[in-house]
Amino acid sequence: MAPVEAPARTPPVAIHLAPRLLTIRRKKMKKHKRRKRFDRDFFKYQKYHKEKKLRAEREFVKRMKAHLAELESFKPEEYVEETIAA
Repeated sequence: MAPVEAPARTPPVAIHLAPRLLTIRRKKMKKHKRRKRFDRDFFKYQKYHKEKKLRAEREFVKRMKAHLAELESFKPEEYVEETIAA
């Protein structure tokens, strides 16, 4: 039977956390810059959304007017005559 020997000691390996810490730091900075930009450009964003809403409203009103005009120009007697003639 062979004598029991302890395994050879290897020096502990250092854990490098720097890449992860840099990633976290970068994300925090991006968030900070995003919030800062939002605060700076708040009224610009507000104006953009207001104009977008107005454009959509105008387009909707335009479509409704066209629809109403089509409905008002409808003549049931003519429609019946055309349908019977066809």
